[in-house]
Amino acid sequence: MRAPNIARSPRKFRKRYVLVPLALAMLAYIFMLESDKLKSILPAAGQNEVVSEGDALIGGTFTLVNTKGEQVTEKNLIGDKYTLLFFGFSHCPDVCPAMLQMVGDMYHKLPADVSSKLTPVFVSIDPSRDTPEDLAEYVSQFDAGIEAWSGTEAQIKQIKDAYLVYATKRLYEDGSDGY
Repeated sequence: MRAPNIARSPRKFRKRYVLVPLALAMLAYIFMLESDKLKSILPAAGQNEVVSEGDALIGGTFTLVNTKGEQVTEKNLIGDKYTLLFFGFSHCPDVCPAMLQMVGDMYHKLPADVSSKLTPVFVSIDPSRDTPEDLAEYVSQFDAGIEAWSGTEAQIKQIKDAYLVYATKRLYEDGSDGY
């Protein structure tokens, strides 16, 4: 049996000392090149500009009314504030009130400089039972900062279609309807 050749090991070890730093240097160089490309694409730090391409897969035109009876459109979602848009109805027995409570609680826990840039909006999918007046009373139980919007059957269908919201009425055994 032959003993291992110890003389070759230092040579392989020296090659590694040369190849590993060389590979790391090449990776660093490639990273720097890619970093320069990214800097040309992305806006400079501190700019309040968003660069995006393509079309949004959800959203579109709509016209509704808020709890004051004022007309609101998709243009109300554009501006210097973010909108937390969620859908439900005031006769919802569990999910909607739980969600409104959670949104109200979280909204109050946000720092003032953050909450001032956020508008939570509850959109009713039940226009036959959720009038602007009813919605004003309903959302006031959870938080004064939550807006509520409603509209006609056709208007609600339009926003549901635009935002890919699925909801359908069903008839219960007792003759009542719900979602």
